[in-house]
Amino acid sequence: MTQIVTRMFASQLVADDVTATLQKSRIVKEAIFVTGPEQGADEDAIAKEIMQGFVMKSHALVYAEKVVADGSVVVTVHAPFGMAARVIEILESYHPIDVGLNEETTPLLTWDDSAPFSSTLRFALLSNDPTPFSNFWGMPLLVDSLVSMSAYLRMPMLSDNPTPLSTSINAPILLNNPTPLSSMFKLPLLTNMKS
Repeated sequence: MTQIVTRMFASQLVADDVTATLQKSRIVKEAIFVTGPEQGADEDAIAKEIMQGFVMKSHALVYAEKVVADGSVVVTVHAPFGMAARVIEILESYHPIDVGLNEETTPLLTWDDSAPFSSTLRFALLSNDPTPFSNFWGMPLLVDSLVSMSAYLRMPMLSDNPTPLSTSINAPILLNNPTPLSSMFKLPLLTNMKS
């Protein structure tokens, strides 16, 4: 489960430094949402962009007002399980601007009627985030990592063992026994039972 942490900084340069430090601390780029001033964008447009990181609308509007007024930049981080304290420590070390909000680490759920499943689980929409599962759980991508999923989960490789699940839970192989549960618990088969 991720925790959402948002802070505001004085400039894009500071936000870039914060982002670089977060990435050095193993926070994936897709878990960092940065919103700064945009040419011709009003407060509502900026607030909508900030809300893409699952920031509460009431907070997003406060941040957006400051972004438009003085060019500040908002950084929202979806901290993987167990990393929120480190993320907060990094963000605070760059002297964020106090905007007068109670900085919650996990805001109330932002609901999107067009994507109820994503809203419930706080996943970004698939069209906006190509790897929501990996980002949500803070897991590395298989294609970007030399570590296989089997190694990450500490399971034997499928190519090394033709029956890894059966072996890992000490269950009989279905091919060797057509009735493994009945045999394991010494239960009669339903087809052999008389009523």
